[in-house]
Amino acid sequence: MSTRRKVIPILIILMSFFGLFSIDNTYAMDTKTISNVVVFTKFKDDTRDIFNAKTSSSDNWTLIKNIYNKNESNGEDNSFKNYIKIISEGNLEVNNYFPQESSDEKSVATYTLNNNASYYQNSDLIIQEVINAINDSKISYSLDSNNLSNMNSGFIDNLTIIVQGRPDDSNAIASHKAEYSGTETINGLRVSNYNIIPSSYVVTDDATMGARQAQSIIAHEFLHVLGLPDLYRKTDSGEPVGMWDIMGKSSFYLQYPLSYLRLKQGWITSNTITKSGSYTLTAVSEKGGNKLFEIKTPLSNSESIFLEYRKKNNSTYALDHGIPSSGLLMYRVDNKVEDYTNIRGKNYIYVYRPNVTDKDSGSDIASDGEYKGFNRYYDAALEPEKGENEYGSTDLTKTFQDNTLYYSDGKNSGIKISNVTYSSDKNEITFNVDFANYNEENLWKNIDSLAANSYGSILYKNKASNEVYISYSNGSGSTSKVSVKKINGNSLDVIGNEIDNANYPSLAVYNNSLYLVTQRFNGYLDLYKLEGSSWKKIKEYKTNYPKNVKLIESNKSLYLMYEETVSGYKTKLTINDVVNNKVITEREAQDFGNPAVSFYNNKLYLAYSSYFDSNSSAKIESYDLEKNEWKVEKTSTINKSNVHYIKQYGNKLYVLIGADKTSPIVYTYDGTTWSEDKINLINNYSNLTMNIINDNVYLSYINTQDNKTNLLKLSNHKSEIIDSNLGSDYSYLYTENDKENMYAITSDNNSTSINIKTKKIETDNSNSSTDDKKNDNNNDNENIDKSKNGFIKENGNTYYYVNGKKITGRKKIDGIEYYFDNSGIMHGNILFLGDSLTDYYNLSKYYKNELVINSGIAGNTTDDILNDMYNRVYKYNPSKIFLLIGTNDIVYGKDVNYITNNINKIIDLIRKRLPNCKIYLESLYPINNTNNLKVNHNVVANRTNDVINQINTKIKEIPNITYINVHDSLIDTNGNLNINYTIEGLHINDSGYITITNILNKYINNPDGSSNIRDKWYYDNNYIYYYKDGELLKGIYEIDKKKYLFGITSGKLYTSGVAEITYGNQQGVYYTNSEGIVQTGFQTIGKDKYYFNEEGKLQKGIVEVAGKKYLLGITSGKLYTSGLAEITYGEQQGVYYTNSEGIIQTGFQTIGKDEYYFDEDGKMRF
Repeated sequence: MSTRRKVIPILIILMSFFGLFSIDNTYAMDTKTISNVVVFTKFKDDTRDIFNAKTSSSDNWTLIKNIYNKNESNGEDNSFKNYIKIISEGNLEVNNYFPQESSDEKSVATYTLNNNASYYQNSDLIIQEVINAINDSKISYSLDSNNLSNMNSGFIDNLTIIVQGRPDDSNAIASHKAEYSGTETINGLRVSNYNIIPSSYVVTDDATMGARQAQSIIAHEFLHVLGLPDLYRKTDSGEPVGMWDIMGKSSFYLQYPLSYLRLKQGWITSNTITKSGSYTLTAVSEKGGNKLFEIKTPLSNSESIFLEYRKKNNSTYALDHGIPSSGLLMYRVDNKVEDYTNIRGKNYIYVYRPNVTDKDSGSDIASDGEYKGFNRYYDAALEPEKGENEYGSTDLTKTFQDNTLYYSDGKNSGIKISNVTYSSDKNEITFNVDFANYNEENLWKNIDSLAANSYGSILYKNKASNEVYISYSNGSGSTSKVSVKKINGNSLDVIGNEIDNANYPSLAVYNNSLYLVTQRFNGYLDLYKLEGSSWKKIKEYKTNYPKNVKLIESNKSLYLMYEETVSGYKTKLTINDVVNNKVITEREAQDFGNPAVSFYNNKLYLAYSSYFDSNSSAKIESYDLEKNEWKVEKTSTINKSNVHYIKQYGNKLYVLIGADKTSPIVYTYDGTTWSEDKINLINNYSNLTMNIINDNVYLSYINTQDNKTNLLKLSNHKSEIIDSNLGSDYSYLYTENDKENMYAITSDNNSTSINIKTKKIETDNSNSSTDDKKNDNNNDNENIDKSKNGFIKENGNTYYYVNGKKITGRKKIDGIEYYFDNSGIMHGNILFLGDSLTDYYNLSKYYKNELVINSGIAGNTTDDILNDMYNRVYKYNPSKIFLLIGTNDIVYGKDVNYITNNINKIIDLIRKRLPNCKIYLESLYPINNTNNLKVNHNVVANRTNDVINQINTKIKEIPNITYINVHDSLIDTNGNLNINYTIEGLHINDSGYITITNILNKYINNPDGSSNIRDKWYYDNNYIYYYKDGELLKGIYEIDKKKYLFGITSGKLYTSGVAEITYGNQQGVYYTNSEGIVQTGFQTIGKDKYYFNEEGKLQKGIVEVAGKKYLLGITSGKLYTSGLAEITYGEQQGVYYTNSEGIIQTGFQTIGKDEYYFDEDGKMRF
């Protein structure tokens, strides 16, 4: 029997008191019913009878029934059943059934499982046994199946198994929701959804009281059955939602799910805010009114910002008593996140909170104020009674560190909330919403979206008219349809009729007519011509499910290309002359790797790779139609290429060739000579496309390392990324251009719809003469040739020149960052080389201002590195390499000698190619494969510490390298990876990486690993220091033209805060950002503004900035806004009046109902 199990463990606060809440449940509406069958079990070796335990004043069985169905406290019904009814606004009622209850309803017959706790390593075993026990009449069961299947016909709505014991008794009984895929039935109904709950989460063993979190656990797991996701994290300590949602944190106080999740269930409605104005929300706990607002901007298709009003109930027994506070709650929903959950570390839902230092982690702790020592989500809601009446900014240059309503990439949405006020009864909250002026930004603008479940979409440009079309498929199988639309400004015009039984379209123009080819469900191809407003089928091709189908236009004819499987990997590429109805050529290869074809100078050009051939080098070949001859024009250095584009622009032919994890190459042909440009800025990519405007090549792609979408421009053999604002976490991207705009079609992860966007790039001057272009290019080249440029070695040192000048500081050249000191001398990079243990190491966080490069790739083995030494090592020209590799070889069955020999080979190759490079070989890290609940045995796999120790013993003997024993600092007393240092038994968490950093930092700063640090940043136990000439810096110090503030005693870098220091002649109050850089000018701290002069000192009294006078507090320095103030501060004495920006006003001013006069200095005159 095959089973499928999806276990979702819950984050639990273990408490020992029965939680109560009061709810008003008056509804008058139709209610959907759902069943919940509750079965009670215990392990074979458990002799207790906990579910029937009694005292003189209470018994567990009555308590359990009350928890589920009715529990009156202070006259209120506090049951799980009533909680579901309340949060669903009366739309859902749960009927709980207890088939094992005795006829007198005073006890329950607990079923004893066949085995001891240790046997049940997964909960499916318990479910299977319970089903069999019911069918064998070992468990009493007389329920009417007609009442139990309301969600999915043929299935019990939900089965809950409460197992006597605690979660640490067995892996199987950790509280969770799962799905059972066995085919057994109970009275004709199968089991799919089920909950497992240990008894310790419901009652105490001796019946003295209920478990305090009982209803919360039961409700959390049951809400999973309805589809609500986990909003806590399993992988780290961050809390993106916390106590604001029962799915984010469980405790003894029940709380509402966020209104967005209730909206998705259809329990409430929402409204969308599209323009600036005043809006009102009703508290989620009150009847009627608007419960939820959604805000979207042009900056994101996939992310929305939601607003709801949460009202903390002061009664201990009330729903939402346990939330941190009352107020306006603001949160972001990111529909790109896989499976729509927070559990894997990405934020599906994130509650905004002030003063964060990391945009994603949700782990910032308040250092002062009411919530000092608590996670900052406690301070998330805007509470107008505390003066919290605004959040966000319409200034798009502000970042997540400026208390903005930001998107997942950290960029400001441009939304500002202000003037937050309560109604007199506090049942409603009113606020203003303002938007940024998005039209002032050169942003990607949304044109339209295609229907859900669209696919195979592609853009096509009519070269003669510069019109851009989009063709796409919708539906599946024989019901799929193809549609064509033309982009018309900011809208789409329908072109022709929908074509049935068609998918994967391609468009082309010949003789001013538009043609379309589609593929049928039976694998045939159909060719259509647009006649009037309809597509007319003109030819059928009886092909065998071809791929890479494309129409190719030329001035002589129209051609159709397609690729068909011959046998195995062998495929045949056919090119048909559509007009003359003949095959002009056929080629065979071991798969053509997504070939591209175009016509140029009366020849057909083909770019491809015989992908599965032993000679898989990409080739550009030409075909002479008259001579019927193929000629190899260019053989690329790229092997196994799967990205090929060919486009003609003016008198040149452009060819793009790319392959996985290999920088693509653009080849340019002017009819005589080929040139090539390797695009080193692009390494890890997908969905790479090429467009040409004014002989400038534009490459659009998805960076698979950060999932951002980039646009790169190649001009005069120089490449630069010019745009990264299209979006992130796309699963599909394709671009095309007209004379001045770039168009993009995108699809988000987890989305079935296609979005079309546009952005102005540059004006196409293709109508200007070719001679003019040549002259311009010649002038540019002549100027460049007169200068000293590029890398030049002089007097044993390497410099980089631009127009005869030496570059200093950091410089990114061909995608690689270099460092040149004040004399222009180049210093080498520090390279970290390895697998996921390196890939997941946040080097920029731990090695501040070092030229560190992460060349780790998750899943890599020693063979992977040996097969790609150039891209992984050589091209970075490192001065130091930290090598950690081998743990994945163990999984693939490689023995100790094989692994150590390969590590030796890697080191030998580095020595030969980079003789001056210092090599540091790290010991393999230990693993933890114990039964700790944190350990994921599937991830740890067949790795063992015994094999790891054998490898370490051998590699530490490798000569002429520095071996670093990290292993021993990561193990516990039993020789396993310390559970506090790991995510799941293999990979390292922040605590582990801090330990590793403290070890490696010594070698970063000094070749021998000594602690004599000179002129370096140093990271130690979460603190950052800087050493100058071996001395620890203190106070304010300028480094690389930036001023940093260090503790005057400890030397710790002071980040994200205000500090008053007296250190030599450095005296005053200073403010630093998250990098410890002393800030100047106006700064917003909390909810107030302050001004720091050019030295970074806090100013007080009246200051003049850019010709305007501002009034600052004489004690606090806080900017006074919109009011009168009398000050005596040195020579500054008098009464002043400021506007909303804190600027001192002059002349006659109306204040209230009266008018006052202020002289040219701003003083009030009486």
